[in-house]
Amino acid sequence: VFLSSLLHLGSALAKPLPNFFQAKTLDEIRKASQSNKRTMEEVLRGRRNLKNRRLETSTHILADQFGGTPGFYHSVASGDPLMEAVVIWTRYTPASMDEEITLEFRMAAVDSALEFDAHLDPTMNPAIKRGLVTVTKETDFIAKIDVTGLESNTQYVYAFLTDEETPVVSDVGMTRTAPAPGDDAESLTYAFFSCAHFSNGFFHAYDIASSVEDIDLAIFVGDYYYEYGNYDNYARQASPLRDDKVLPIWEVIDLQDYRNRHSTYVAYDEGLRNLRRRVPIMAFWDDHETSNDSFGTADIIGAENHQPVCSANETSTIEEKNAAKCDRDEGDAVARFEAAAQAYMEWLPLRYVEGSMGQLNIGSITKVIEWGDLATIVGVDSRMSYRTSAGGLAFDNPGYGFVAFNETNVTAYSDPSTSVYQVLQGTKFQDLADRNLENRTIIGESISVLETAFEKSKADGKPWQIWAGNTMMGHYVLPDLSILYLDAPEEIQPFVKDLWDFILPSEDGLVPRIVTALAQAGVEWNLDDYSGFHNERMKIVELAQTKTNNMIVLGGDLHDGFAWQVPSSGLVEGEPVFVNLGCASVTSPGFGPNFLPFFASIQEAIGGLGVVYDIIEKAFLRQNPNLKFVNLELKGPTIVTVTGTTHTAEYFGVTDLDRVSDYPDARGDSMTASPVCKGGVVTMADEPGSLTSFEDCSTTVFATERPAVFDLRVPASSTADLDVLSGCGYLGCSFGSIAVTDAPSAATDATDAPNAATDAPVAPADPTAAPNAATDTSAAAWLDYSFISALMSFLCILVVVM
Repeated sequence: VFLSSLLHLGSALAKPLPNFFQAKTLDEIRKASQSNKRTMEEVLRGRRNLKNRRLETSTHILADQFGGTPGFYHSVASGDPLMEAVVIWTRYTPASMDEEITLEFRMAAVDSALEFDAHLDPTMNPAIKRGLVTVTKETDFIAKIDVTGLESNTQYVYAFLTDEETPVVSDVGMTRTAPAPGDDAESLTYAFFSCAHFSNGFFHAYDIASSVEDIDLAIFVGDYYYEYGNYDNYARQASPLRDDKVLPIWEVIDLQDYRNRHSTYVAYDEGLRNLRRRVPIMAFWDDHETSNDSFGTADIIGAENHQPVCSANETSTIEEKNAAKCDRDEGDAVARFEAAAQAYMEWLPLRYVEGSMGQLNIGSITKVIEWGDLATIVGVDSRMSYRTSAGGLAFDNPGYGFVAFNETNVTAYSDPSTSVYQVLQGTKFQDLADRNLENRTIIGESISVLETAFEKSKADGKPWQIWAGNTMMGHYVLPDLSILYLDAPEEIQPFVKDLWDFILPSEDGLVPRIVTALAQAGVEWNLDDYSGFHNERMKIVELAQTKTNNMIVLGGDLHDGFAWQVPSSGLVEGEPVFVNLGCASVTSPGFGPNFLPFFASIQEAIGGLGVVYDIIEKAFLRQNPNLKFVNLELKGPTIVTVTGTTHTAEYFGVTDLDRVSDYPDARGDSMTASPVCKGGVVTMADEPGSLTSFEDCSTTVFATERPAVFDLRVPASSTADLDVLSGCGYLGCSFGSIAVTDAPSAATDATDAPNAATDAPVAPADPTAAPNAATDTSAAAWLDYSFISALMSFLCILVVVM
């Protein structure tokens, strides 16, 4: 059956699943699959418009987008913290793209012995690191500085300002360096995230994470943004409030397109700016940063959402465009994906690492961060270097569709005496054999990076080896709908049983029968993750067994929250070897809501929406013995606290109403939208692969005020003796006493709002007064802030936020 998009919520193409569930014939399934990939009219509404018979193209984002006044509308960010270095970032928005702007940057260690406002004042703090950097259109007016020669395990503040008598001043950012071996760093708090769709909600997950006390690091594990144009079918719940800010309105193809989509996310989402400003980040792409379902090796490259040659053009009829599924050539995939990679490296505070990723000769996103005596954190490319295919779904296999179409009695699927059972088992046998082929790879030779880093980490006695992956590894089978009633409270089981007894044999039950056939055969449905690359999954199991003390693998992609134990078989059987944690999305729609229409007729009778979600989540847990936690309901951050003995992940979400509400409405009288605890899991350091779930989130502590240092004064000062850097775009520039040449890279994404309560950026205030100037504040008053006091003592409690 030909369901190239069915249930593929991980790659975020699908419309709600009922479109498939309601299909009555194979032909209708084919049509549903095609509609799932967007009608041509919908695509064209998001493509370039004709002007003078030429397609529109993206241009640099200038001050006219923000009222006409130049300024730092994308705030600041930092990332890839090493023991002696960290990358700081900003983007200045000029009035004209032909301008050449000189910016001053300042960075200082937080020091309780200094007066509060002395930190970034060169006349009061001789220890400030300062320099000048020139930004131009060639680097999209980005400044990215790798500041070296820093003290380990130290909190820093930094800012940028224009080099003029009355400067325009950026937000003040906070960052930190990683601890060195032997430093007093008993914990690590980090948050990890994936799948942020701009038109499906506000990024409250980031905002909430930015309010975690003593947070050390934010990790992006993929789909940091989406490449789609403004069309009307997928993930549109917040479109009335968000669509008018999206640039470009068409699908991103070239370098400036990708740059402008980055700009949209940062400039027009306060939560993302708050996180980027608050904490250093690491970032690793999945597919949407280039194009949906992208793949590449030294020999092949492409994506589901990339059409190199189009048989239609901008003057073709709508019928011709429909037939071609495009309105122009999308060109060479290498050129497109290199443009995406350059923009990614420009707009995120990533340390440049020489190298290539498959056919992309633009550097590498590989990075290794050592966190004192506690942990080693590693990330590698999983799309462009060694991925041999775009993945797919079990539903693509016609054998499973044949079973469901020809037999409506689902009990026959598990009865060895029936012919459909034989077809189902034969299909499974060949399917799994294909998945186990040695030439099917995701990370390929990059596994050596993990082996080298983790083997050293193990030898050094570090309890935790953390891999910031992208797609998931845990064994993941959809629930058997014929016994879904068993997961309902006893008193309502008859209602649920009658419902599915009616749906499954009906004309409307074709796709539910396919789901049930896969469940009864124990077949994993998502071939885009390691379910489709089992041979490589087994290599990773061996890596965990031989090269690590206790490996934690992070991922996203599925839009829902999960936590698995991965056993020695890589499937179900065997002792646990390592843990695989999956964060819920920031906003992208997940699996759960797609079941809701089927419960509509009985939802209120059985207790409401909460009961329905509880049934579905329990069904997922029953179907997958190694799955120990699932959250299908809410989107939000996953916050992790790591100590020498435990790795604790707490899953938070926001209500659907808050997700589609702008920041002032969702926050009310609080600093952020209210985080809802969905529970969590803990792994013990002396029990590799252990995973115990809990219901109450008691580890994470949220602040009630923004850090005091955000209000630091940044006064004008002479720059006559400062060094000038230039060309600091995606390559970045190194500044300081140490050249960081051999250090592994770490990606970051952290900037904060331009001191505005509203979502849209505002023009800088009167330039005669520094925008971030603070009132006179004594050191004693400053130290009243509990957060800053903790910084001073360096007793940071590390919390992981998704």
